[in-house]
Amino acid sequence: MRRFRKHPGGVIGSIIVLMALCLAIAGGRVAPTNPKAIDLDNRLLPPLSTRAGTTHYLGTDQVGRDVLSNVISGARVSMTIGFVSVLGAGTAGLVLGLLGGYLGGNVDWTVRVITDTQMSIPFLLLALAGVAIFGHDVRALIGIFIATSWYVYTRPVRALVLSLRETAFIEAARAIGCSSARILLFHMLPSVLGIAAVIGSLELARIIVVEASLSFLGAGVPPSTPSWGSLISDGRPYLREAWWISAAPGVALTILTVGVYLMGDALRDVFDPTSERWKVLR
Repeated sequence: MRRFRKHPGGVIGSIIVLMALCLAIAGGRVAPTNPKAIDLDNRLLPPLSTRAGTTHYLGTDQVGRDVLSNVISGARVSMTIGFVSVLGAGTAGLVLGLLGGYLGGNVDWTVRVITDTQMSIPFLLLALAGVAIFGHDVRALIGIFIATSWYVYTRPVRALVLSLRETAFIEAARAIGCSSARILLFHMLPSVLGIAAVIGSLELARIIVVEASLSFLGAGVPPSTPSWGSLISDGRPYLREAWWISAAPGVALTILTVGVYLMGDALRDVFDPTSERWKVLR
């Protein structure tokens, strides 16, 4: 934390991510109105319009829904999909990388074959196949992201474990009789968590953007679920007279993505004290 606080970009990025998390958790408690409430009499109102004692800070959409409320509701969807996908894929990738790198032999060969096979399958093909089989479902989308991103963790974790396997502290642990499970859990795992955290932060931004892209194309979350991608898509026919419908979720998506990348960049510098940028910050 002492190193992280010296990185201004990381602090700014962390604040942005924490604010997005708070909005996602609070949801309807902080939204001005019900995000699904339709009011055709107040459709396409510009930002800062007030009707019936309610101020629409970001205006209303084509059916009179409050844009700010929809953006806040979309944050919950994007953050849930992003964090659950990163947690699931990171766990699977860590386990396979640790086992393959430490045990070697047939286990390592199997992990490498599965990883190479997974890398050869286009993500868009799996996403479309998942939507065709399971329909527009948030859980299916999370499963697709986990199934298509776990190998991002496996390869660097395996490479790091291979370099750590013959180090002195691992040899000492074997000499005093530590089992393979204990070595993996208490010696190897803490050594690879840093690189996994950096990869996870960058993957979080990527998954949020990809989810928005799929929702924009109609292949993401259900149409009844507010998502930043679907909100941007809904506002396309009204870009001339009601630009705020698409602009608001687009700006929110951009700010969150930049914040996550800033946080990931800071984590990379913190876990690599030999980098030139860290020398300057120090």
